Parts: sequence; structure tokens; C-alpha cells
Amino acid sequence: MNNDLRHLNIPDKIWKKLQPLLPKEKRKKGPGGRPRVADRTAMSAIFYRLKTGIAWRDMPHIFGTKLTLHKRFQEWVKAGVFDRINEEALKLYEHKIKIRNKRMAADGSFARSPKGGFSRDQIQQIAVKKGLNVIF
Repeated sequence: MNNDLRHLNIPDKIWKKLQPLLPKEKRKKGPGGRPRVADRTAMSAIFYRLKTGIAWRDMPHIFGTKLTLHKRFQEWVKAGVFDRINEEALKLYEHKIKIRNKRMAADGSFARSPKGGFSRDQIQQIAVKKGLNVIF
């Protein structure tokens, strides 16, 4: 594997904040097997995939095999790594912007109406009828 990812690598400043959020590496017992892909390389691959929208099967070989990367992604999802990254990013954002999101309110437009409401088709029919009434 190529360790020289150049511009695809995670900058040192960001990696120092991400590395403590990752689970400790599990050592396999016994000899044999391939060496584990570095966590930084795997995280770079995941960020690359998120940024480009590329499929796992089309990942560049400089990151490692698609199977290895996908397994690591699933391992980290199960371990809650990305939830912790999200929490830390929100803390940094709040600190930088100086906002407190603990006192925020939810807008009712994001919740479903408990008694139903009109469907999109019904809304379009009503709009057409009103439009025809205005014309005639």
C-alpha cells in the first residue's frame, strides 16, 4: 500500500483530534495474514468516499482493498466513531461561533401532522381549482 496519499491524506492538525476517538486496535492472535491498513489511511478513504460519492468497489487502490475499507467503516460505525466525530465537530463549531445549541427550538415544519393532512395530489388539485376559479 502506498503511504503517500498527498492531498488525499487527513491534515496532521485534524488527525490529532480524530485519533483519540477511534477504538483501540484489536490484535489477532497467531502468525500470518496481511498487515492492518493504517487507521489514518482508512479514515482518509472514508472521507474521500463521502466527498466524492464514489462506490466502495471503485475506490482507488492507494487506500487498500474495498473489502478492507468497508469492513473498517462498518467496525467504526458499530463502535460509534462517527457519532463521536459529529459531537466533537459540533463542540468546535459552537466554540468558534459562540452559540449554545442547548437552548434551540424545533420548528413544527419538520414534524408530521398527527391528524393527517392533505396529500401532495390533493394539494395540487386544490391549487388547480383555485387557479381555475380566479381565471373564470
